[in-house]
Amino acid sequence: MGFWKSSTETYPKAISVLIGILSALALFLFFGIPTDLIENPRYIRMVEATYLDMFFLVMTSLLFGIYIATLMYIRFVRNKKPKTEKWSMGGAIAGFFSVSCPTCIQFLVWIFGAAFLLKYYDPLRPYIGTLSLGLLFYAVHKNSEIIKLGKGVGRSC
Repeated sequence: MGFWKSSTETYPKAISVLIGILSALALFLFFGIPTDLIENPRYIRMVEATYLDMFFLVMTSLLFGIYIATLMYIRFVRNKKPKTEKWSMGGAIAGFFSVSCPTCIQFLVWIFGAAFLLKYYDPLRPYIGTLSLGLLFYAVHKNSEIIKLGKGVGRSC
């Protein structure tokens, strides 16, 4: 405990960046493997992946990692927590739905049926991906404002 406390006082930026990089990598793998954007023998994608799917996977992972890094920096330096979690979690969830195969999410197939998902949900995935990036960008922007201004962590978010 003493080592962690002393290292966070000395190196808050480095630790925040490291946690952000690990978070981005974890999200990339967590979304990429079950959606079969990362080739693996366990999952088979029923709808062919596009370059846009990979773009949304990479950008969602990067923005989420940047968000986590800024969040950790604010928590280390100011010992407070900004109110941006709803934006980042919404962006991450929307990011998963934007890169996932429409007929591979069994819960949605069970509720709506495969034909409905292919006809209505599949064309909406680029818009869902854009929404995801917008929500994550907003959360990163709010955190960067807090870092830049250095005040209002608990109140103005």
